Amino acid sequence: MSTTAYFPPAITFNTLPHADGSVTYEGHGYTVVGAVNGPLEAQRRDELPDEAFLEVNLRQASGPGGTFISLISQSS
Repeated sequence: MSTTAYFPPAITFNTLPHADGSVTYEGHGYTVVGAVNGPLEAQRRDELPDEAFLEVNLRQASGPGGTFISLISQSS
C-alpha cells in the first residue's frame, strides 16, 4: 500500500496578468500553464477569416536543462 497522499487536481483561472486569458492546471506531479492573447487587429486586406495561427511553447519547469521546443501550426 502506498503512503503517498492523493491531492485532487487544481485549476486556477487568470493566473497571468498580461494575457487576455490564462489558466494553470496542477495535478499528478505536473503543472501546465496556458494563455490566450489576441486577436490583434489586422488591416482588412490582410484578414484571413477562415485561418487560425497557433503557437505552442514547451518548457521544462525544473530538472536538467533541455531543448526549448516551439511548435507552430497554421490551419485553414
